[in-house]
Amino acid sequence: MADTTTANLGLVKMQPGTHRDDWGQVANGNLDKIDQAVAGAKTTADAALPKAGGTVTGEILRDGQGAHFHWVDNAMDSGRAVLAPSTGTDPTSQPGDIWFGYTP
Repeated sequence: MADTTTANLGLVKMQPGTHRDDWGQVANGNLDKIDQAVAGAKTTADAALPKAGGTVTGEILRDGQGAHFHWVDNAMDSGRAVLAPSTGTDPTSQPGDIWFGYTP
């Protein structure tokens, strides 16, 4: 039976008994492809948002419950947070206002 390859990286799926003399070369070729793919993904991820510094533009959305900060403009100099009982009326009145409700 002939070797096959994986769909995404083209790694060689060696068939048992077919690479008695060159299995090391095939395995090393697979490892080189994996190394290149991981390095490429790391480069892309590192460029997307650095660990320190950098700029986030646009709105950051999160999935799930709970409040999150929202700034009205790119300068991030407007918006406020209000802590108020959750049983009251919504105290927010401006774009960017956040209401942290608590149970009294």
